Amino acid sequence: MSEQKAFIWENFVKGIETKLFPLEKVETDDHVKYLFDYLDSKEIGAKTIVVEPEYVDGDFLEDFASYYVSCFAPYERFCKRLHFFSRPFENAEWDSIIGGSAEQPLVEAFRATYLGFIVVKPLPDAIIGRTQIKTYGPDGGRRQYTALVDYDVHLFGVDLSVRSLAFQEQDRALAACATVALWSCFQRTSRLFGTPASRPPKITMDATMSFYDQRSLPSSGLYIEQICSSIRMNGLDPEVFSSEAMKNAPIVSLIYAYVKMGLPVLLVVDVEGLAGGHAVTICGYSFRDEVVHATELSNTEYEMPVLAGRHIDEFYAHDDQRGPFSRLEVISPKEPGESLHFRGSWVFPEDGRYRKLVPTNVIVPVYPKIRLDYFAALKWIIKPFDITTKMVGMLKGVPDLEWDVHLTTTNDYKASLRQEAFLNPGRMAQVLTSPQPRFFWRCILKSNGKPLLEVLIDATGFSRSFPIQAVNFFDMDFADGTSTVINIGAEIFSKDFRSMLRRELDDRYGPRLKSASTSNAGPATLPADDPSATE
Repeated sequence: MSEQKAFIWENFVKGIETKLFPLEKVETDDHVKYLFDYLDSKEIGAKTIVVEPEYVDGDFLEDFASYYVSCFAPYERFCKRLHFFSRPFENAEWDSIIGGSAEQPLVEAFRATYLGFIVVKPLPDAIIGRTQIKTYGPDGGRRQYTALVDYDVHLFGVDLSVRSLAFQEQDRALAACATVALWSCFQRTSRLFGTPASRPPKITMDATMSFYDQRSLPSSGLYIEQICSSIRMNGLDPEVFSSEAMKNAPIVSLIYAYVKMGLPVLLVVDVEGLAGGHAVTICGYSFRDEVVHATELSNTEYEMPVLAGRHIDEFYAHDDQRGPFSRLEVISPKEPGESLHFRGSWVFPEDGRYRKLVPTNVIVPVYPKIRLDYFAALKWIIKPFDITTKMVGMLKGVPDLEWDVHLTTTNDYKASLRQEAFLNPGRMAQVLTSPQPRFFWRCILKSNGKPLLEVLIDATGFSRSFPIQAVNFFDMDFADGTSTVINIGAEIFSKDFRSMLRRELDDRYGPRLKSASTSNAGPATLPADDPSATE
């Protein structure tokens, strides 16, 4: 029978102990230490442990059927599951809960204080199975855990729930780091897009179906091509940003642009002093009000608008070598030529110095209808809008212009507009009632955090189309300045500058900007083949 115990180290490690993983190994296991510290933190505040001694876990059952059942050693198929609550329960209360006689207020307290669970696998190594535990709080709004799932949990006939993203430790027989990173990703994408949530054996088999230089099982790791193959087999398309493409790319803003939508991102890094790459799943970030990075780029001469990644000081990642929601601190370049890198939990054993985690690949599993990637979206603002708005900023004395570029859905966008209330009622009604693509890039220009305008780019279009869906001004003084730049710029700027402006400000942009800047109720759409789209 399940018992409740106080959440202390001794009870925690005894709850995890198994026949094949004795107490002396549990007490020195890095994952166990991390999970205890996480649950014991003030942010989470676990007070009670409940152990289910025999639990059938679907993920491990598939592992068992795919591999362990055919081993000579007699591995068990039953796991243990440890549940955690932020409230202690009196013995009488506990008896009434498991006996089914608890009154409704106590049942509600049981639900409200639930923190999640850890599955313990009956293996001699890699014992941390499916883990779904509560995240830290928002800390004033800076912490944003966006790629989460609402999980239903059933215990003693009581329906519980926890908002989290499933994590597990890698098992090199069936799953290396890339496999479990994909497994966590698919937990979210299955809810976001209605695609499959494959389990580790299938992920590995999908990955090695057509590209392999070693046997599928046991697995010792996946190549980038194999990761992409597994993503495709799950009904998604991989957007791959390689190390060569990222040499002078705004990596932090790139990751943020997808994670803000709630789309998990696979980050592949080289770990300083170790051979081979390592993959983690990014599911959140810390966004500061103040600027924390002067630049994201190693080459400061590279042409790029000022982006929102300057405010992100850390990401939160499922790192199978550490634990769920592990911090990845962003270390920005301090001088030209120095590359951006991350600092996580990896240290040199000799002196405890942190190892550099150097990004080599960013892989995003996107829905196939999302056809324009981040850099394709940037192309549409990097010259025409960025040049024009910088001119307006100079004319109007608007400081510190910055673009917040992120992927969104029409439903999320319209819901956020209602909360922000940036548009006047007439324009708001027009936007809320207009048809829009399911996915688009929202590019918001800000000055010291204050939104000035937004450009909506159809993410379901293609690079040679004209995907500008709409331009909305939030600040009418800035809109007046934009109209001035476009209409009477010939009287203000030099001939060479006017030629450059005509060249970079596509004929299709001018009418859109002028129309939107004259009123907050500018047109929601303007097809590229509309005769009024040219001057």
